[in-house]
Amino acid sequence: MKRISLTLPVLTNARRIIFLVTGSEKAGAVREIVEDSESRLPASLVKLMTRSVYLVMDDGAASLLSHTRARI
Repeated sequence: MKRISLTLPVLTNARRIIFLVTGSEKAGAVREIVEDSESRLPASLVKLMTRSVYLVMDDGAASLLSHTRARI
């Protein structure tokens, strides 16, 4: 599998960030990113430092969220 890694400064200079998250095995991380203001996960840091961050996820990835919000 090939992978591209970007540093936090590069990501936070983007106009928009979109995270595509699939699978129930990611549900714990999604919950932490969305609901825990003290999270230190890299995606949480991007969320704190960037104005336009979107999480697009399937039902499995969103399964542990206490509430859901759709934005189209």
